[in-house]
Amino acid sequence: MPRRHLLTAALATTLLLAACGSDDDGADVSPGPAAETRTVDAADPSLPAAPDRFVATTDAGALDLTPVEQGDGTGARSASLEVEVTSASLLPSIPADLYADIASSLHADFAPGDVGADEVRAADGRVFLVATYETRPTGDSGPGTTGVVKLEGHDAAVLFDTDEEDAPRTATVVVSVPVEHTAHDAVIEIQAEGPAQAVSLVDGTLAWGGGSR
Repeated sequence: MPRRHLLTAALATTLLLAACGSDDDGADVSPGPAAETRTVDAADPSLPAAPDRFVATTDAGALDLTPVEQGDGTGARSASLEVEVTSASLLPSIPADLYADIASSLHADFAPGDVGADEVRAADGRVFLVATYETRPTGDSGPGTTGVVKLEGHDAAVLFDTDEEDAPRTATVVVSVPVEHTAHDAVIEIQAEGPAQAVSLVDGTLAWGGGSR
């Protein structure tokens, strides 16, 4: 993983483990069509479990993710950048080598054999959400854009900040969400001048922000 993403994974895990009940800054997260509750079957309880709060960026190319159909009401944008979630799947467990790749960003000596199993399950009451997103410049000049993962209403990780470097063209995010969750519980919020928009990591819909794409 790129160095910035290694740092993001470490920072995200620290922030999530220490998360408190702060409110969003003005984001409209009132329930709407995207707030349908979603569930997934639980994993084998004998598998080792990931931390209760979990988020990282990684290469999950070996996973068979479900494509997200694009259309009206999907994606999010700022004046200078568009972001679309192109695939997403709910998984009760992930391969040990994928988990080890993520965990090694926190502990350099961590290896797949340290897991002691072929797979790692999400923490009790939670499930992994694995989503791939793409970014595209709009061609318009504008201020820098920051992409922030929000989980259950709280800032969890900074994915990119175009004031510092270009946004990745495509990347994969692995997060932990409640077994029963809505499309608003895991999003990428696009922050720039003006109202923020957010795209759901669950189904690719515009979670909040208003305005048409």
